[in-house]
Amino acid sequence: MRYSRETSELDSLGYASNVTGAELALRYAANGLEKDWTAVQPKVSLSYQWTPGVLTYATYSQGSTAGGYNSAAATLAVAQTPVDPDEINAYEIGLKTFGWGGRLSTSTAVFYNDFKDYQATISNPIIDGQLVPGAVFANAGRAHTFGVEVASTAKLSRALEASLSLAYLTTEFDEYLNPTGAANSNFVNFDLPNSPKLSGGLRLNYDVPLSSGANWSTTGAVRYEDESYSAVSADRELTKQPAQTYVDAGVYFTTASRQWTFSFAGTNLLDRDYGLPGSYTPSLGFKTVLWNRERQLTLGVRRDFF
Repeated sequence: MRYSRETSELDSLGYASNVTGAELALRYAANGLEKDWTAVQPKVSLSYQWTPGVLTYATYSQGSTAGGYNSAAATLAVAQTPVDPDEINAYEIGLKTFGWGGRLSTSTAVFYNDFKDYQATISNPIIDGQLVPGAVFANAGRAHTFGVEVASTAKLSRALEASLSLAYLTTEFDEYLNPTGAANSNFVNFDLPNSPKLSGGLRLNYDVPLSSGANWSTTGAVRYEDESYSAVSADRELTKQPAQTYVDAGVYFTTASRQWTFSFAGTNLLDRDYGLPGSYTPSLGFKTVLWNRERQLTLGVRRDFF
């Protein structure tokens, strides 16, 4: 059982500005805003060890994400409307197995999360009949997620270890309510932001102890993430994040004293470019696109004192 109490306060002034960012006329003043929230959240977990190598469990818990205000609100209506904590009822069942002489372990989890007052970033909403450019943080109603996650680690030899992770996720708005005013669209059945349907990765680690007591270690990894959306928006294509694949690798040498580690590592070795959503201002027809980090190579030296 968990009890929490939180308070959010806001004093905010909004100014009109020109293209240089200089402050012009005062547009609104919202001072002395304050909101308190309290919550009591239970958690229940049951597990059963069927054999030394097989364990099952089931968990139910309640949780929440902290509430607050839009500190950089574009209008008085947005500034004055608090964002309530969302309420989450989380259900999970899982299976953990150990085998192959202790060299193979696998965890499988199936989960369902039910959200009330889901907190979402809404792009360019219409509030009280007025288009508000940019992103607004608001309680967007009810939503749910369902997913399956599998993670496995295998010791393939004395030196080689492999780790595999896979995840399947479905998300959906079940009800859409915008407390800051009339919504510019009905987002029921839309995906939740930043929720790729498929994701996963494979990692290999080759560890070689040397006769001197020093250690060589080489790692390689492939990461994949399906397409998703960065925000809730009627213009879905403008917030769409493409599927992304990255290849990383590294070489590490640790001295016999374990005090010094030298490394050479690289991320995004294939130098893949992905155009990611930036911002969009409909009134100006202005759109920005962000890009992922290009290939990065890093030389490192670490000193451990303990």
